[in-house]
Amino acid sequence: MQFLAKNNRNYSTKNNVYKTTDKTNHNMEPKFCQSCGMPLTEGMFGTNADGSRNEDYCLYCYKDGAFTKDCTMDEMIDFCAQFVDEVNKNMPKPMTKEEYKQMMRQYFPQLKRWKK
Repeated sequence: MQFLAKNNRNYSTKNNVYKTTDKTNHNMEPKFCQSCGMPLTEGMFGTNADGSRNEDYCLYCYKDGAFTKDCTMDEMIDFCAQFVDEVNKNMPKPMTKEEYKQMMRQYFPQLKRWKK
């Protein structure tokens, strides 16, 4: 599976582990937003209350030390599902919106924000 992040970096997976290549061509494990699952790349990190970079959440989910949206996991999945066309741009086999939602239902409970 391969998809393109908003900053145009390619991410691919082998055995369901995402890999990327940095500018020096070294493989590294990317971080993912612990709320929406988006890859966290330079410039995409949220901020803590003191303005420092938050290493767990993206700028769309976390700003100034607080979540930008008060929602349930299911509401976040519904919100993220609207981006299925963007995710599909670099997929070998496009997913339907419902397939994408099902994938998120399996993945999101593993994220820090949604763990019980």
